[in-house]
Amino acid sequence: MHEQFRQIRTFLRHSERILGSMKRLMVTSSIEGEGKSFVAGNIAVSMANAGKKVVLIELDLYQPKLFDMLDSDLEFGITDYLLGNATKEKILGLTTIKNLYFVPAGNLIESPSELLLSEKLSMFLNELDEEFDVLIIDTPPL
Repeated sequence: MHEQFRQIRTFLRHSERILGSMKRLMVTSSIEGEGKSFVAGNIAVSMANAGKKVVLIELDLYQPKLFDMLDSDLEFGITDYLLGNATKEKILGLTTIKNLYFVPAGNLIESPSELLLSEKLSMFLNELDEEFDVLIIDTPPL
């Protein structure tokens, strides 16, 4: 299975020659349970193993799964940051995998859609663009 993720990484690298630089990769699915978080996480690991400085961002604020998959010990996440309850330093953590950082969903709230439309999120992603080679964003299913 690792080989399939290396093939995806290679495809993305070659696509940059045609499409230009791609800093952000959003992973979604048509319905819940198709494995999008698994795919996002494994692409992030594959790119980090290739020497890219990667941040994996858990923006599925409805049913986040990456926090448990990565066995993170971060107390806060993106929702906390967007609500003004945490700083960037409190939500961005290095994983056990070299070059791979993680931003968890954080404390779940009732109306996460409003947070995803905030200017603060756009500014946060732009800031991460400056620090990382690749941003991989796990989004909710369509």
